[in-house]
Amino acid sequence: MPDAVVLFDGGDAVRFANAAARSLLGGSARPGVGRAAVLERSPPLADLVGHGCRTRAPRTAADVPFDGRRLQAWVTPFDGGCLLILRESSGDGRDDRHLWQAERMAALGRLAGSVAHEVRNPLGAVDIQLQLLARDAESIGEPAASRVGERVGRARAEVRRLDGIVQNFLRFSRPPAVRLTPIDPAQLVQRMHDLVSPEARERGIRLELKLPGPGPLVRADENMLSQALLNVLINAFQAVEERGESPLVELILEAAGKTAEQVRIQVRDNGCGVSSEDLERVFEYYYTTKDSGTGLGLSIAQGILQQHGGSLQLTSRPGRGTTVSLVLPTGSTDRS
Repeated sequence: MPDAVVLFDGGDAVRFANAAARSLLGGSARPGVGRAAVLERSPPLADLVGHGCRTRAPRTAADVPFDGRRLQAWVTPFDGGCLLILRESSGDGRDDRHLWQAERMAALGRLAGSVAHEVRNPLGAVDIQLQLLARDAESIGEPAASRVGERVGRARAEVRRLDGIVQNFLRFSRPPAVRLTPIDPAQLVQRMHDLVSPEARERGIRLELKLPGPGPLVRADENMLSQALLNVLINAFQAVEERGESPLVELILEAAGKTAEQVRIQVRDNGCGVSSEDLERVFEYYYTTKDSGTGLGLSIAQGILQQHGGSLQLTSRPGRGTTVSLVLPTGSTDRS
């Protein structure tokens, strides 16, 4: 976790401190050290923790000074101790917005899970009845049987579309387990290029591929990473179609040599771009500026990259296009 996490027991001793906490608090954040020693460099932080642990309030939060910096701090009590989470504050309100968004997404995830489970069973029953109806229609003779079969086919297609939406809800409420294996990002990018090239040609989009020489491998779930890249490419196709002038999408893999710490898969387009107002919200679930969009593509991709310890980065200029970067850590995985 990027946030500092310290766990105190009922006797005011540190039971656990993660790497971020040890870096932020120094040697005072190690198991067995008393709470006062951990927090002596910031009396306001010590007061916050003491108050939260004493009152057993569900959550106590404040912006506190620490060694010349501002920290956001949260204290949550539990049976037998309390939990302290620290994060450096940007001072411009972005942290509060990020926290609000995270809590909102968690609530939406819980709601999505309950709704999805309730909807899937009726959808399955409807699809079965449609299949039976199609069989019964075969006995009524032509041309009525063809008309009924065509309408049943359309209805089943809509049922499958609804089932896909429900599956997206379930994905948010219960992210699938990531199965990491060493993969060559160049091969993955090449496969995705080959997959979407026919659609790009059909839409009149020029799709360019730029690959470097042999580079580091990454540990990733190939299916999930392919899904994230596909979602980004679909967004790029839609963006250049809206502009309609010499549509271009570039698929680029960048890695700074064999020992690079990161690889970066970029999707650049010369489409309509994203306004600064929308840029702050593009990763929110269900937020979209398209009439037919679901607002799920970038949200899904961002979640997948975060599960891999990476990030999804987006830069854009209205009227000039957008660049989306899928950044993945390589760690010690290389070809040697």
